[in-house]
Amino acid sequence: MEDDGGGLMRVDLSNRDITKLSERFYDGSSKPITIVKPKDKPLEIAWWQSHPKKEGVNSARHHAAIKMYLEIALSAKSGRLLDSFPAQFECSDRVYLRPDKGVIKSFLDKRLVTSRLIGSQLFFDLTETGKAYALISAESYLKR
Repeated sequence: MEDDGGGLMRVDLSNRDITKLSERFYDGSSKPITIVKPKDKPLEIAWWQSHPKKEGVNSARHHAAIKMYLEIALSAKSGRLLDSFPAQFECSDRVYLRPDKGVIKSFLDKRLVTSRLIGSQLFFDLTETGKAYALISAESYLKR
């Protein structure tokens, strides 16, 4: 992984590109990706698991999220990631984004993803159940 020392995955997409991608996958108002705020700690797994909201994983937003996170990971400057995505991205225009905390919490709770550290970067890897979920999500998107 190309790393800036702070544990960020650099992607060949701008914030605007990712916004367009999120609009393509999900037309709702609450996009499943957000700009990293100063109080966020996306490189710490405990942060993702704190202050949980109860969310299911069968909403259009959750299905769009998994597709989007995997699509963004494919644009990593250091090479493609398969069945994995980082907890934080650095866009080509130096904007820092992260997946939605509630979405990730629900994916962790339902064991669709597991977490691992590579250097200082936290990654979410799809489990076998998560791979099946991603496939269903992709198929539902194609049927729209």
